[in-house]
Amino acid sequence: MKFISNSVGLSENAFVLWIAVSIFGIVYGAGILFRFVEKNELSRKDASLITVFLCLCHAIIEDSLLF
Repeated sequence: MKFISNSVGLSENAFVLWIAVSIFGIVYGAGILFRFVEKNELSRKDASLITVFLCLCHAIIEDSLLF
């Protein structure tokens, strides 16, 4: 997983968060993002990239499965 996260430009923690946001949607993704930020497990860059992705592409998989 480290190779994939490095090729995308994210740390391993941010990559796990990115996958969770893609699968579970904006509500759960935002909750997980807040937890990672509170524990200082994300850099400022990673948090910004995940936030932009969350705003633009939330619920890609979730909405596809529902509809």
